[in-house]
Amino acid sequence: MKNSPKTEKDILFSLWSCLLLTFTLFIFTPLDLFYHNIDVFWFTVNDILPLTIGVFIVSFLLLFGFAYLLKNKVRIFYLSTLWTMGFTFYIQGTFLAINYGPMDGRGINWNQYMVWGFINLFIWLVMFLLPFAIKKISKENYRKILTAIALIIVLMQCVSLSVSLLSANEQEHRIIVSNEGMFDISENNNIIIFVLDSFSASFFDELIERYCQYKDLFRDFMYFPNAVSGGATTPFGLPMLMTGLYYNGEGRREYIIRVFRETDLYRDLKSHNFDTRIYTEPSLLSHNLISIVDNIHTGQASVNSYIGLLGSLYEFVAFRTVPHFVKPFFVIYTGQFNRFMGANENLNPFVIDDPLFFANLNENGLNVVNNINIFRLFHLRGIHFPRNMNEHAYQVDATETDIWRQARGAFYIIETYIQMLKNVELYDNTTIIVTADHGHIVNEYDSWQADVFQNPVLLIKQANQRQEAMTVNRAPVSFTEMPATIASAFMSEYAKFGCTLFCIDELMPRIRRHFIYYAFASIFTGIHFPRGSVIEFEIGNDARNLDTIRKIGVITPETSVATYQLGSIVRVRYSIYRGFGTVQQEGVWTWDNLVEMRLRLEEPIMKDVEYELWYLHILGSQQRVRLHINNHFIGEVLATSDQQSIHFLIPQHVFYDEYVNIILELPDAFEPEWALHNAILGLYVTYFQLRPIHIINDVNK
Repeated sequence: MKNSPKTEKDILFSLWSCLLLTFTLFIFTPLDLFYHNIDVFWFTVNDILPLTIGVFIVSFLLLFGFAYLLKNKVRIFYLSTLWTMGFTFYIQGTFLAINYGPMDGRGINWNQYMVWGFINLFIWLVMFLLPFAIKKISKENYRKILTAIALIIVLMQCVSLSVSLLSANEQEHRIIVSNEGMFDISENNNIIIFVLDSFSASFFDELIERYCQYKDLFRDFMYFPNAVSGGATTPFGLPMLMTGLYYNGEGRREYIIRVFRETDLYRDLKSHNFDTRIYTEPSLLSHNLISIVDNIHTGQASVNSYIGLLGSLYEFVAFRTVPHFVKPFFVIYTGQFNRFMGANENLNPFVIDDPLFFANLNENGLNVVNNINIFRLFHLRGIHFPRNMNEHAYQVDATETDIWRQARGAFYIIETYIQMLKNVELYDNTTIIVTADHGHIVNEYDSWQADVFQNPVLLIKQANQRQEAMTVNRAPVSFTEMPATIASAFMSEYAKFGCTLFCIDELMPRIRRHFIYYAFASIFTGIHFPRGSVIEFEIGNDARNLDTIRKIGVITPETSVATYQLGSIVRVRYSIYRGFGTVQQEGVWTWDNLVEMRLRLEEPIMKDVEYELWYLHILGSQQRVRLHINNHFIGEVLATSDQQSIHFLIPQHVFYDEYVNIILELPDAFEPEWALHNAILGLYVTYFQLRPIHIINDVNK
């Protein structure tokens, strides 16, 4: 019996079976993961592409060559197994991936996915039996069918990667945040901000009651337990803290670029002779800060371990492609990629690593400078996952610490820094702010319904402030007051930034806005929103009173707006932008008196059209509905309980670019007794259509 394939059919089957597996695992999935997380990865595609291609070629040649060593029946079984593995890994990673929450080091409650685990296991069993079923049905064409399927999948993967490559804007935000000058301190004026990631005010309250020594540590501080961050998680919270500017409907990266472009705070620091340095991840900053913030430079960090980077990347690949019950062995924290960030042209990149920060502080101490002022913002891990620090700020295994010990370690770093300030007699001329980018619940498996990450710890010691005990100010403040508060420490014209934290009265009635990025928006509601979506909330005077938290709606940034073809009938859920409630299987409630939808037109609209909106339920017997298209008032109709849809005629001239902005005004909407989150409900809408007037469609067809 011959050991090597002779026929063209044998060679093609061998080739495409090996190619399906190796291309899926070593080229498509790692690059697909990279492009979908390009905003948070510090490395470039050029850093990983040669590695992935090398692994792909070697693995392909080994698997393909081994096939030649096998006898015919064994070889066919071997190649069928490779094909099945490639097929199942592709289906799992592409179509069966579910949202396990952000990969930020927190524990995953696997028990809540138990039902999905068995469903996933059943699907894998079906997929493994698929080749045998094909062989049973058509033994003659068995290899030809599998070869064709493999060819189609690999071609689809190539097209997908090509689209990702063409649409990616990888170089736009490549900056280096260096660790130079971290511990400089001025004889003149200092502003020092410690951002302890995820540290909530409620947890701070528990901590200082359990460990009373921290009341003495923060004796000279004013504590604001009723603060609202205005954004969560870090990609929204930290820019909000640093600029005081709210999210405004754009993509996450566009938000960060805009707020640092619009704020004058860091230019004013520069003009007032401040050496300004911000220590956080590059993805949270913008090119607009280059030449303004002294440790932000154009460039790209180097890779200090290609083997380590590749290993972490393929661990990420494994988590995505293996079946559910195997995933716990491949859980990855995306921050672990930062361990492989190396120096570039004598610039050592800053890495968020609290034990390393503490070790450097102890080793170097504070460096006193004169003739210049100092502004420093240190973004530390705080109580954020993973838990790897003890109360002495030393790195330990996760089994040797917990949230309390890690929090005490963060405070030990601050305590050490403050003591060093006192030792060089510069404590009094230093403004110190201790805060977080957002709040966070402290359970290992968080009760996601408990809050919306809105209440960060916030303490501030002004320069020359000494007092007998920490004061508590319960004013309803937010991060919108941070720029003016920081500016008041160095300039008399700080009022141009608005109000400071200290000018908000405790009894002032106030509504504060708050935005949550899509991963946590999905967790809060139990609904998985499209990538990039944001939930907007309004929060009343008490940041911790859940009854004062009102969900305004879901915002889908323009970067996530789906393309619309004139005449097609689509679900409202695919166009919601603002003011809608939780998406359900049948439809979605309007959640305010004004709701907004957005479309991106596939082709320009060249004639008058009709807009039809279908609904299943109506609150009350009737609702007036006023339609606005692209800031043009179209008209008003009456929606009644005995109808299923409403119609508007829209003139062509209101459509002037590819985007269509649809606003429904519902003056009769109101809050029923049974509504959650103080929702103002009007219509329970399902489908909509824009169509040329001469076309008539039936949604029930």
